[in-house]
Amino acid sequence: MKFHGWLVVGAVALTAGINLVDAVRRGPPPPRLPAVPATDPVVRHEARFAGVTAALRRHEVRGVVGYFCDLTPEVLAATPAAMEDYFLTQFALVPWVLDPRDRDRPWAIANLRQTGGGEPLPAGYRMTVNFGGGVLLLERTRP
Repeated sequence: MKFHGWLVVGAVALTAGINLVDAVRRGPPPPRLPAVPATDPVVRHEARFAGVTAALRRHEVRGVVGYFCDLTPEVLAATPAAMEDYFLTQFALVPWVLDPRDRDRPWAIANLRQTGGGEPLPAGYRMTVNFGGGVLLLERTRP
């Protein structure tokens, strides 16, 4: 009778082991994540201008802010890639409104992608903060 008990326990253990192996084998495969997740261009742009947002708040800037880029306002309006960059910048800096045509605002943002860093500032402005990567916060020096 003792031998019979061990036989039953062995059969149950063997059956449980076979079921466990079968369940693991038939289970869904683990997810395959990309090595480096792709970063959304909007998220990258927001990160690029995060310091500007903080600086505009710190200086208590409200309303419309000037916008300077590597192109004149007329060429900017005719260049799809530059307009995309302008709209991404506008999106990243909400609630401020960017105006590339008004060159007399008390505050302005420079978004310079093509220059080498030694670019002259727009006339009548001084650099308040250089955030790197061609992003500058400018303050009007003359009324």
